[in-house]
Amino acid sequence: MIVVFAILLTSISSQIDYNHKRIIEIASLVTIMLISIKYRYNYPTTNTRTQLFYLLITILGLLSSLFSNSPKHALIEFLTFLSLSIVVVNISPAWKSNQFFIISTSSLILSMLIIETTFLSIYIAYIISNNNFSIHEFFPSYANVRFFNQFQIWTMPFISFILLQKHTLLKKYNVGIWMVFGIWWLIFFSTGSRGVIISELITTIIIGYFFKGQIKDLSNVTIKLVVFGFTSYQLLFHLLPNILNYNSSLLISSLEIRTNTADRMFLWNKAFQFIIENPLLGIGPMHYAWSDIQNTSTLNSITHPHNSLLQWGAEWGLCSLILILILYIKALRKWFNKFNIKALSHLDKNQSNLVITVTISIISASIYSLLSGVIVMPSSQITAILPISLMIFLYHPPTPTTTDGRCFIKHFFTIAIPTLYIYLLIPDLIPILFKQNTIIEVHQHNPRFWIDGRF
Repeated sequence: MIVVFAILLTSISSQIDYNHKRIIEIASLVTIMLISIKYRYNYPTTNTRTQLFYLLITILGLLSSLFSNSPKHALIEFLTFLSLSIVVVNISPAWKSNQFFIISTSSLILSMLIIETTFLSIYIAYIISNNNFSIHEFFPSYANVRFFNQFQIWTMPFISFILLQKHTLLKKYNVGIWMVFGIWWLIFFSTGSRGVIISELITTIIIGYFFKGQIKDLSNVTIKLVVFGFTSYQLLFHLLPNILNYNSSLLISSLEIRTNTADRMFLWNKAFQFIIENPLLGIGPMHYAWSDIQNTSTLNSITHPHNSLLQWGAEWGLCSLILILILYIKALRKWFNKFNIKALSHLDKNQSNLVITVTISIISASIYSLLSGVIVMPSSQITAILPISLMIFLYHPPTPTTTDGRCFIKHFFTIAIPTLYIYLLIPDLIPILFKQNTIIEVHQHNPRFWIDGRF
């Protein structure tokens, strides 16, 4: 419930700025870890090699942090990823409850409805005034439209899954829900994110290869939504402005953020140079945002390389990156081995569709992380908790237990990590919480952990 509420808050409220979204994330992670002490479950077991890899990644991250230019900032990011990895496992038992499914679904629909209402209101304002807009103004609850894209890519496949449910309320409000989900695809096309489109297309090919005919139901629903969304986009942003004798190119240009990829190449090359210069431990977590650099190019103010692999390699080191890739590939291989075509054909159709939906969410977000800050932004990190924890639950549902041989060790780290996390963050939290915020949140800022990301 904490995670669901956090996602809802960070996705719909224009009054909650980037820094306060980060605080909501911090509070959620700390609270969940502390509450989890009360519950005992037999969580998924891993083999010795996997445990060793995870331990090595943790040790390498800790060493990288301690030897970095600013151990405090590095440790904050290190503890953030460590906390996220703990929380996704700790909340996986929640998916046993049908009530949690209903609450999560209702929250997603509510957030979509609010975002869409705001979006269409801004659009109507343009039509009435015939003024130029920035695409960022269509999403006042996000400092940058790409942060919205990150939220959207995690959640996009679930709307098709929801439409396949036979719940009474869904049947009663079927037309309205289809309209809400169709507009979600309209917004998808209007944001003009090439990275999101590429991610969805590649994911479709991957899913089609592994699941083949099992994706038929989800595909049929998704195709209808795509057609509705694209047609609506053409109607609202091309046809209607022309009918009203407005300059449709003015509106289309307001949706564009960039027309070339030169900045991406600069950022990627910069990360690659960091990897070459610091292959073992990297420059330290969060240290792509380190401000003490010789090159004075304005692109150096950007605090992450918009590529998860290059970011991890540059900051955590090449060894850690290789271990992460091994674990990721190994996890996907086990997932597809367990949920192959034959296995899905023996599952309940609803369960089969849920497996495919979660797979689409994880893979599409992973691909998009190669082009955007999916692993950086607070809203994206919080949203990721739900599909990843659901994936863990589907693969190996945790069961309650009255004994836990590792209870003391688990409790020690569950208390120690949040305590150290808060201790490191207190100097940053006090000014944000108790002083007037003088930062005007516009998309020109270069956020990392906080909206003013450089240190």
